[in-house]
Amino acid sequence: MKKYAITNEAQAGPAHGPYSQALVCDHLFYTGVIGSDATGEVVSDKVYEQTIRCLENTEAFLKEAGGSLADVINVTVYLLQMSDFDEMNRAYKEKFVDAPKPARATVAVHEMLPGVKVEMVVTAYLEN
Repeated sequence: MKKYAITNEAQAGPAHGPYSQALVCDHLFYTGVIGSDATGEVVSDKVYEQTIRCLENTEAFLKEAGGSLADVINVTVYLLQMSDFDEMNRAYKEKFVDAPKPARATVAVHEMLPGVKVEMVVTAYLEN
């Protein structure tokens, strides 16, 4: 089993705890992302902008691993409020334009890190 960590602090900033920002195990890529910038700060208080940044951070990790958003097979979206679903979905559709789209679940949660309104867990399949 081939397993290695991916990081891209220039894009997403440092991890907020003792974990890998992204991990590849054989052909599977895993990450959990928030909408943080290179300093580790949340980019905005708007769900749309946090969603775009989550996916930009995911793209950066995937690029480091030799992939792209086209390789994503599953996304779990965590929202602080389900009333933000439409705003998140609008941004999500802008980033995932090609078919087939990844499978997805969206869940409302009670609390997140301060300022975070969107978090995503992403799985991709990498051919290389």
